[in-house]
Amino acid sequence: MARSVRSIFTGVFAILIVLGLVFPSPGCSKSSTDTTDDGSPIVLVDIAPMHGIVSEIVRDGVEVRVLVPTSVSPHGFALRPSDTKTIRGARQIVQVGAGLSPEIERALRAIAKPDRVITFADLVGIESDHHDHAHGDDDHHHGAVDPHLWLDPTLVLRFLESLPGTMDPSIIDREKLAVMIERVRAFDEETRLALEPVRGARIVTLHHGFDRFCARYGIEISDTVRDVSHGTPSPADMARLAILLKTDPVACVYVEPQFPDTLAIKLAQDSGVRVSTLDPIGSGDWFAMMKTIVDELARLKDEHDG
Repeated sequence: MARSVRSIFTGVFAILIVLGLVFPSPGCSKSSTDTTDDGSPIVLVDIAPMHGIVSEIVRDGVEVRVLVPTSVSPHGFALRPSDTKTIRGARQIVQVGAGLSPEIERALRAIAKPDRVITFADLVGIESDHHDHAHGDDDHHHGAVDPHLWLDPTLVLRFLESLPGTMDPSIIDREKLAVMIERVRAFDEETRLALEPVRGARIVTLHHGFDRFCARYGIEISDTVRDVSHGTPSPADMARLAILLKTDPVACVYVEPQFPDTLAIKLAQDSGVRVSTLDPIGSGDWFAMMKTIVDELARLKDEHDG
């Protein structure tokens, strides 16, 4: 008798799963999946810098959430079981794309409704198949595409200008968008002036995260500590860096808070080269993150003049 009851219960439970009544599918009603408990629409972004951009242009009451913690690099980020529910529970999803976080991109293709996903790279014409189709005087990237699009204000402007008609009208605030566009445009000009004295300065970065930013403002990257975006530097990486620091007038070696590269730091210090930090992720305020980067690079003036 007990076995029969269990069998009946198991069969009913299986039917409920198939019908989506136990675990809701991505297409379930908005009231239960894409708003907070108080009814506020949810926008999910992949990384903190995108929070800093998107939160400035959404309507009052819209909640913007971040998928990847600020202490973690998006390159090797592994989704947690709870992230599937988070993805399905967003009315709008905004990601960088271009191969920044392959696992997130695969997950969105698999479980998110396509009309809810906005991809930065797609809007500005940069494909993630290692072919960069964004054209312009400041686009000097060859080979594998650099996915750190948010670090180039000109790309951020193109992204923002592409949002009307793309983002859910219940999410976007066009007046705030217009203000944000002007703020980013002004920031780009301020940054150009601030970094003009260090144009031509030579630096080493941890990985290829700052290629776009430096190309935009005339700072030369002599090399990177590592060829790949995650993992530890290989012996070949360290040998190459040691030779470079002896032969190239590098002003500074920059590491990132998401990667504790003690070997690179020691090697630079032993070579008499200043070591500092550039953070491409920040804490969710795009302007504050970018201003910190600009202020740090402006310090190159002393080494550059010398």
